[in-house]
Amino acid sequence: MNGKLESGVQMVINSNRLEEKIRNADLVTTGEGKTDEQTVFGKVPFGVAQIAKQYNVPVVCLSGVLTDGAEKLYDHGITALFSIVNKDMSLKEAMDNTYGLVKNASENIIRLFSAANIKK
Repeated sequence: MNGKLESGVQMVINSNRLEEKIRNADLVTTGEGKTDEQTVFGKVPFGVAQIAKQYNVPVVCLSGVLTDGAEKLYDHGITALFSIVNKDMSLKEAMDNTYGLVKNASENIIRLFSAANIKK
């Protein structure tokens, strides 16, 4: 079958030409449903942060849930971690409202970075 094993994060990076895009960015946002100690073992936020770190671009990671161990990402290029969940809610409610939660968290992050006038 001539198949080959390839890292999922590497496929995302290559297919989206992320290095090219990150190189010229002022800020990168990434995320996943649950950010934890496993994220440093090759999940997308880790891979994105590794590229951004090479170019000194700050990286914000948005997640549905942040658990113990997520802070290990600070040593690997993540600048800040945020949960998108802004009040007590069930998993179903969070999943049903993901678009609005991500939009709200993203707007607040952009406001913060704009107010701080953070530049490359």
